[in-house]
Amino acid sequence: MDETREIVKALFLSFIIGMAYLAMTKSVENYSRAIIIFSFMFMMIFIPIEKIFIKKFLFKIGIWAKDASMGMEIIDLYLKQYLVNSYLGYKY
Repeated sequence: MDETREIVKALFLSFIIGMAYLAMTKSVENYSRAIIIFSFMFMMIFIPIEKIFIKKFLFKIGIWAKDASMGMEIIDLYLKQYLVNSYLGYKY
């Protein structure tokens, strides 16, 4: 979830910088604000969802997964919790 939050922050910052640049250069009239706002909203929805699907696909084919092992039995409980969450990218 933190990665998604960082992506949204970066998109919002780039939108603000882009709109500020257009306003400062007085070229706002040349570009449709509706298209700029629509593309920003599309990216806010599409990029985080695409990231999730790509991670799941890479985990299925084995590129995203990393081997995880710990020596002590008591830590085995924690290891199982890590392995259940495929988002982390560990496999047993």
